[in-house]
Amino acid sequence: MRSANGEPINAESMIEREANLTWFKTLPENNLVIEGEWWSEDDPAASVSIDKDIATSMNLSLGDRLNFTAGGTNFEATVSSFREVQWESFAPNFFFILSPSLGKGLPQSFITSLNIPTDSNIADDFISRFPTVTSVDLEAALGQIRSVVNSASLAVQAIFILSLFAGILTLVAAIFSSVDQRKKETAVIHTMGATRSKIFATVAAEFLGLGVLSGLTAVLAAMIFSGFLSTQIFELSYTPNLPIFFVGFVVGVSSIAIAGMLAVRQAIYSPAILTLRNY
Repeated sequence: MRSANGEPINAESMIEREANLTWFKTLPENNLVIEGEWWSEDDPAASVSIDKDIATSMNLSLGDRLNFTAGGTNFEATVSSFREVQWESFAPNFFFILSPSLGKGLPQSFITSLNIPTDSNIADDFISRFPTVTSVDLEAALGQIRSVVNSASLAVQAIFILSLFAGILTLVAAIFSSVDQRKKETAVIHTMGATRSKIFATVAAEFLGLGVLSGLTAVLAAMIFSGFLSTQIFELSYTPNLPIFFVGFVVGVSSIAIAGMLAVRQAIYSPAILTLRNY
């Protein structure tokens, strides 16, 4: 593609490079016209239908005149429609589709897609018989995509675990730094008539609440980050990994509760009279 309405193409909106063109009489599968109209089979007009995302990036409108060069031939086409393309279908899809009156006169090659069992030798036999045919193994490309997605998933899980343990360490450090203050508070409460079992239950409830709060914060942060990564970066649907989040939540709650109780155990069971004398 060389120009639009006589103006050179902006290299940032659509790099001036080779683009695959095709022509169809009828609208192909996995395509939906969202603006404009598809041409009739006997329409003599020189028209082109464009993927909506490319049209948006190039700031194109219906009726714009586009100039193309194909096989040494220059020709113009009028934008007649914009399409929404299901690229994830892995069917042969194109940014630009020409009307038959334009496409039939251009040099042509043919492309298709098919599903071949992994243990079949059909592809190798076919290429041996037709050496000019070029084949692309989409399974290998999909494998690379899966590898990237899995790596991103592991990164999110690692961030979740690190956030959880960072929260646990921070709370435990704060608890240990307040042991002396808790000894004094426990001694005062004990002299006012509270039993050690009631003090223990109160402290246990406190640390259980802290554990729940920390676990929920870590889980929500991990879910938000992983959701953003999936939907905005990789443009994939997001399904939370509930088992790992549940396990992380339980580990966070129990770790903080146990660590907190161990840290203040001495404060609870120290003789009140000795503690008050020291203060």
